[in-house]
Amino acid sequence: MTGVTRPPSTLFGVPLALEAADAAALRADLEELWFVLAGRPPARFEADVEVLATYWHPKLRGATVRDRLARLGRPAPRPRSAYLTDELALWVDEDRALLTVEGYLLLQTLPVSPSGVAVILSADVISAYAHAHAVYSSWAQFRLRDVVGLLRGEGPPLLPPVVGLLVLLLVNRSTAPERGLRVSDDREQIAAIDESVRAALTAFANRIGGKAEGSRDPRHFSLYGGYLLSEAARRLGPSLVRGEERVYLEPGREHDIVTLIARDLARRQSIDATIVGAAFDELVDAIRGPIGRLALQDSAFEQPANTRALRSDLLETFEAHRRTVGR
Repeated sequence: MTGVTRPPSTLFGVPLALEAADAAALRADLEELWFVLAGRPPARFEADVEVLATYWHPKLRGATVRDRLARLGRPAPRPRSAYLTDELALWVDEDRALLTVEGYLLLQTLPVSPSGVAVILSADVISAYAHAHAVYSSWAQFRLRDVVGLLRGEGPPLLPPVVGLLVLLLVNRSTAPERGLRVSDDREQIAAIDESVRAALTAFANRIGGKAEGSRDPRHFSLYGGYLLSEAARRLGPSLVRGEERVYLEPGREHDIVTLIARDLARRQSIDATIVGAAFDELVDAIRGPIGRLALQDSAFEQPANTRALRSDLLETFEAHRRTVGR
């Protein structure tokens, strides 16, 4: 006979029928490892998964995991259950182990039997595997969903200097390869471009973010060593082009990027169209002013007529999104 699926005889490697003493010993191990991890008894599934995620989530950086493992407590020394396998606990060293998702789910599933045999029911087996699948599926999709969400304008608002950078690129008409901001290996040229960009973004960010002059680290405003381009690229994807010679916005995407900026700004309840307009004007004044040295570096392409149209488009789109947010 073919095509018949046999029911499982184990749950995460543990037999579905255990002597009561073996089940009690395994439960004691799992409970202790959970308490070392959480500092409390198990609670709601969603809350407990968040505890497990502080060690197991694939988004975590290696340095973060190493730091947390270094502070992981040690369970009381005693004989361990023969069923406490690597599928249930990951051993960090000889006497410290990290409870796995499977270990946590088994802890929630193991029946308490004072004598005889402890039997895990088929329905509980199905439920445990379904919960494990839900956790790992969510974690596996996290990075992709996070990236897509950022590209769709979801997630936390952009930092004001990053919004300012996008506005600057639009104002400067850096929407084609020949009009991009110059990328250079020359330190003097880098410093000159950074000084101009810094002046414009500081003016914009201080108006939008409400910070006083001088309260922002100037190193963060560098196109070469700061976070501006990398953070902008997380939101724009290929619409922000970082070429070998110039940085520019993908041609034909101007209004889409205006919409992204307006939608982002509209989420900030502390500002209104007057503040957005003032921030825009101060950025423009900065790149036109004496510190605005983009022209000396073959990077200045702003045109007043284009700038006026852009300002109008940004404010109209901001107002439209503000009405949507206020509903």
